Amino acid sequence: MVFKNIKFSGLEGNITKMFFFLFTQRRHIIPLFSLFFFMLPDANAKLLGIFTAFAYLVSFFLEIPSGYFADYFGHKNTLILSKIVMIFSMTTFYFGDTIYWYFLASTLLSISFAFQSGSISALMHNTLEDLRRESEFGKIMGRIRGNVSLVAVLTLTLLPFLTSIDFKLPFLINLIIDFFGLAIVLSFVNPSQHFIKKKKEEKKSINELIVLANKFNFYSVSIFSGATAGFFFAEVSFRYLYLDLLGFPLVYVGIVAGGSRVVWFLVARYAYLIKKYLTMKQHFLIEVFLMPLIFISMAFFSNPYFVGIISAMGIGYMFGRSDIVTQYILDDYLPDKNYKATFLSINGQVSSMIKFVATISVGFIMDYSFKLGYYVLGTLLFITLIGSYYFIRKH
Repeated sequence: MVFKNIKFSGLEGNITKMFFFLFTQRRHIIPLFSLFFFMLPDANAKLLGIFTAFAYLVSFFLEIPSGYFADYFGHKNTLILSKIVMIFSMTTFYFGDTIYWYFLASTLLSISFAFQSGSISALMHNTLEDLRRESEFGKIMGRIRGNVSLVAVLTLTLLPFLTSIDFKLPFLINLIIDFFGLAIVLSFVNPSQHFIKKKKEEKKSINELIVLANKFNFYSVSIFSGATAGFFFAEVSFRYLYLDLLGFPLVYVGIVAGGSRVVWFLVARYAYLIKKYLTMKQHFLIEVFLMPLIFISMAFFSNPYFVGIISAMGIGYMFGRSDIVTQYILDDYLPDKNYKATFLSINGQVSSMIKFVATISVGFIMDYSFKLGYYVLGTLLFITLIGSYYFIRKH
């Protein structure tokens, strides 16, 4: 069972519903995106990098405004908007048959992710505050995401078989699931803190919040957490093309993706122990070396199965421990608790900018050499992490 005590009503029902919402919002077909793109006329690695980078750039510009919107107009309302945009994205993917339709669909996908960024964690944290369980945020959200990943293993394993029937069938299935997700998000119960309750003259503008974030050294933490996610997302567009080049059978792509979800589930289930035994600085110091090593190892080895295992373990760990990083921020580094979605969206904005820069630059390198591209990814990630960690430690 996913939960010991399943409840669908009241605030506690939000916990169960969040599992189902995240499952419907998860794009299990991402491993197929790059493969689908190369089936379209005039497609090449450079265009894939440019299109993906543009989608990340759109997400970058929307991150903080969407978080600010969520803090004022409600996290639930923002998630409803996110799901509607996601439905339009999947519709475009399914019916589109040119690289320009792919461009529009991937842009809509990034818009949807931008509006959910920060809002999911803020809604759940406010829910747990009302239930007086906010100290369990990392543990509960980690297990929810982990359980979603475990269920996703079946979906990902089925992908190659679904595509053998019709390559677009997974897109249609995701579209149907999205309508179910819209019904779920409409049923969320708003916590008491779903709108900012401060007096009008006390409300802060976006510029004031940006200045406040700088004053509290919030950007150093955002760059660290955003860089880790950003580099892994930049790499995802090339991962399965690289494995295919190494000789990895296409039919097993879903198994690699599914394996990463199993690792995700295991890490997320016990990630709360990280916060129990390590401070944020100790945890980040380990990741300064661990995260770049994943990319460098993928470049160093040529055995496709070994590279696939490294990729699965790296992705699984990165996502599995993400909610613990969020709890570090919510507990100790949040400049103003009335603007949870806004500040968490700063992380998303930093991540989107890194995705943009890394994808568009590495895309050109990958077109020349995948191995060189992975070496560059690992080196740049190390430089970014060690630089931001210096300022975190300093302050």
